[in-house]
Amino acid sequence: KPYSQEFIWVGDAMIDNETNRIYVDYSTLAVFDACKEKCRLGSIHGYRPTEGRSAALDFGHAFHAAWEAYYDALAGGWHNPEGEWHFFLPSNPNAPSPLEIAKAAFLRDLQLSDAQLPVNLESTERRSIERGLALIEAYLWRWRNEPYENILVNGAPLTEVGFTSYLTTYEGWEVWLFGKIDRIMKNLATSRPTIFEGKTTTQALSVFIKHIRPNHQITTYFKGAQEALGLEDLREAVWDCVFISTRQPDMKRAILDRFWMYGIDIDKDFARQTTTRSATDIAEFRIEIEEKALDYCKWLLGGAHRRWPRSAPTACYTY
Repeated sequence: KPYSQEFIWVGDAMIDNETNRIYVDYSTLAVFDACKEKCRLGSIHGYRPTEGRSAALDFGHAFHAAWEAYYDALAGGWHNPEGEWHFFLPSNPNAPSPLEIAKAAFLRDLQLSDAQLPVNLESTERRSIERGLALIEAYLWRWRNEPYENILVNGAPLTEVGFTSYLTTYEGWEVWLFGKIDRIMKNLATSRPTIFEGKTTTQALSVFIKHIRPNHQITTYFKGAQEALGLEDLREAVWDCVFISTRQPDMKRAILDRFWMYGIDIDKDFARQTTTRSATDIAEFRIEIEEKALDYCKWLLGGAHRRWPRSAPTACYTY
């Protein structure tokens, strides 16, 4: 681990008393910037909305597990829950394919999170198990000739890459930014590393694809990959989108395109958008996120998060 184990959690904020460090991620700072009450209830106290579990969160998390398992399998192994790399046993004729491993990882993640997703894609909830498994296969078919390949470090690919990066100091406390990048691959055309950020969405991709610019979640990854991981030649990121539709099977069209038996349109349900960040972009971002982090630490350590601010009607009524 990149940090001491002698720490305490205050919601999503990790306070390490041994090293006098505070760790924050971009999501917490974004919530804090938007609504302190939502940050107090959700990020600090860990409350969740009263409407219950989120199908979007469960489905997206499982899909990310499938992505990781697939690209790990291409490299001939897997990462265990502690992030340690292991190779598959050699010369196993009955070994599952990377696609089968990805599907198994999707199902296992749903089981571990006790997700309550419907099984059949005919369900009114579009995020079903059957649609998810079909989307995994369709995604891998759509990008089967992608111009990217794994970057291997001691045989292990850069999937679910964690990083920590120093931000600033507040009253003797070092403030560090931490995060996790879905994967980093090599662009075969430029031979440079490329960040991949995968998203599943029910929003039309023609609209959702525009979320890439400007998007400081991505800028955070540039900062972390360049500073913490030493990837100074990193220049681009790919916003990798998967659309979850409500389409039903069309067996006539499935004669020519087998994915229509699941209501999946290969041409419309997947999109990738490349974005770049200049040195100036990252330098300006660093100034802005330092300001947010200092405000957050003042609020966190000053005890303001312990009281109910009586700011109704706002986030307090959704928790």
